[in-house]
Amino acid sequence: MAKQANRKLIGGFVLVAVAIMAVSVVIFGSGQFFKKKQQYVLYFDGSVKGLNVGAPVLFRGVQVGTVTSVVIRSYLEEDKSTIPVFIVIYPDRFELIGDKEKVINMRERAQKLIQMGLRAQLTSVSFITGQLAIELDYHPGTSVVLKKHNLDEDYIEIPTIPSTLARLGKELEKLDLKEIEARINSILASIDGLLKSADIGASLRELRGLLQD
Repeated sequence: MAKQANRKLIGGFVLVAVAIMAVSVVIFGSGQFFKKKQQYVLYFDGSVKGLNVGAPVLFRGVQVGTVTSVVIRSYLEEDKSTIPVFIVIYPDRFELIGDKEKVINMRERAQKLIQMGLRAQLTSVSFITGQLAIELDYHPGTSVVLKKHNLDEDYIEIPTIPSTLARLGKELEKLDLKEIEARINSILASIDGLLKSADIGASLRELRGLLQD
């Protein structure tokens, strides 16, 4: 009985050891545990449908971070809502050329990049699945709109701009579809009347006669 109990005990220790090793491989092997991270917050006014936790953060097509949290924040007194999106960026994805001994304050560095035009916007990963990612790039000339709340003091805010699809949608909303339809109908009616005109018929008969000659 003692030997059987010892075997069960040893087997239990082996299973625990295997489980610990598996978790260690997942956590440490991926390298995420040791990566330095910089946390940022983005505020979007419109829909972020398709943006999920774990979505990539891209800089000119290169993944430099991930989305860690998406929150809907409502202000009862002002009767409005914003959608703060929290992301992490891995500094080791960037190579800094110059005096590496110089200490860089990330807030000051981020502020300088924002002044140069650094903005964040939503971009499509797949039109089939509707998944979104966050694209970082320079858009000089765009306004800097900061909406930081005191709840997010520990995060550096990156201004956002509407995506290309969002801007296209707003422009389409400005179009007067009824007026466009009326103009098209007017043009078609003019063409129809012109084709039925007696002058056109005579001209075509004359042209046919010239071709035959």
